[in-house]
Amino acid sequence: MTGSVDRVRVATSHVDATHARRRPGRPSIGSAPASTFAVRLDPDLREALAERAAQDGMPVSEVVRKALRRYLKPRQ
Repeated sequence: MTGSVDRVRVATSHVDATHARRRPGRPSIGSAPASTFAVRLDPDLREALAERAAQDGMPVSEVVRKALRRYLKPRQ
């Protein structure tokens, strides 16, 4: 068993340095780094938002992004 562990160490010791520096984090949601900001919501709106996110099986932030994209879509 020790021999297989040594082979794994040798195989992984030649990993490209660019991959070694990459840190885990949040997945990208666009072509540029995302920014955050606070928004005040009344309790009823916050509850409706949480319910919708649960129904759709997605995070609240994604529901907000989708709603903003739809709202900001150019009028026809």
